Amino acid sequence: ATMPDPALERCSSCFFPTEFHEVPLVSIKAINHDTKVFTFGLPEGVSLDLPVCACLLLRGYDDKGEPVIRPYTPISSNDIKGS
Repeated sequence: ATMPDPALERCSSCFFPTEFHEVPLVSIKAINHDTKVFTFGLPEGVSLDLPVCACLLLRGYDDKGEPVIRPYTPISSNDIKGS
């Protein structure tokens, strides 16, 4: 994963700017029929540093190539660093 441009706007201390920034999807773990845990790669030694009660907007694309944007709530601690 790469660091986002430091000149991009941020609304908090979060690693991600207010614009979409691509990071690798490392794994998907199915918890039950409607819950999955997604693990994304951050640069080594970098924390997500997301404020309490915040979520991430993730963007993917459907079968027709149309963007799909959904909010997700991180479950990891800000103490966890990328590797």
